[in-house]
Amino acid sequence: DVYKRQVSTQSTWGIIHLNMRIGSIAVILSLVVLAAVQAQTSELEFLLSRHKKARIDPSTLSNIDEVTTNHFFLNLTVDFNTKKLAGTNTLTLRSKVKNLVRVDLDIQGLNIISVSSDQQHSGLRFQINDVDNLGKIIGYQLSIYLPRSYGVGEVFNITVKYETTDEAKAFSWMTPEQTAGKKYPYLFTQCQTIACRSVAPLQDTPAVKSTYSALLEVPSPLTAFMSANVTNYIVGKTSNYITFQMNVPIPSYLLAIIVGNVIQKPTGARTFVITEPEVM
Repeated sequence: DVYKRQVSTQSTWGIIHLNMRIGSIAVILSLVVLAAVQAQTSELEFLLSRHKKARIDPSTLSNIDEVTTNHFFLNLTVDFNTKKLAGTNTLTLRSKVKNLVRVDLDIQGLNIISVSSDQQHSGLRFQINDVDNLGKIIGYQLSIYLPRSYGVGEVFNITVKYETTDEAKAFSWMTPEQTAGKKYPYLFTQCQTIACRSVAPLQDTPAVKSTYSALLEVPSPLTAFMSANVTNYIVGKTSNYITFQMNVPIPSYLLAIIVGNVIQKPTGARTFVITEPEVM
């Protein structure tokens, strides 16, 4: 019995010692992981703090203190084969300073092809900047150099030709199998909070509110809706063309697009539901 008790005691202390060693290793590993996470967080916080000090709204790379958007017009073609939108965004801008020579816009996941203005159609010089190394977090800055300087209150137009890429965060492309009808593909956007910069180059901040209009070309027999009123609908052989108008100035994050086999049904005097006919 004494021998058995000694063996049992030794085994118990061995298990306790082993558990203590395992526990110590787990604590050390946890501390290492925590230190790595804290280091990454500290680096990100440092970059963001440095970025915030110089800007009114740290979420935008637009020079909103120098110029503002009155209106923008989207002319886009939706391609489900390439999962891209391609076309132009024409911005009507108003200078807020005496000597405006450059316009900065927010972009993310966009391929910028060319930029022109109402005074220079041959193309304006532009460059894409990764400000404070935050490109992968909040997107990039599209800097456009104007053909001349603009004074306070002067209004002018800029047109950016572009296409979306696979990195555009606002878009969700659904296959027919993912829809209720199982027959047609479906596209919808989610711009909140700062993903509208992947739909179009613009001043993507709630500090700027503007009206907008749009012309969308979508493959037949699909249709499209936006967070705006439909003003015209043209049915073509291979494509449908829908125009929209939003007359109330809104922040960019309220821009919305859906394309698919969808219908609209009123639920009241000023409200309605848009969805697939199979679930209406």
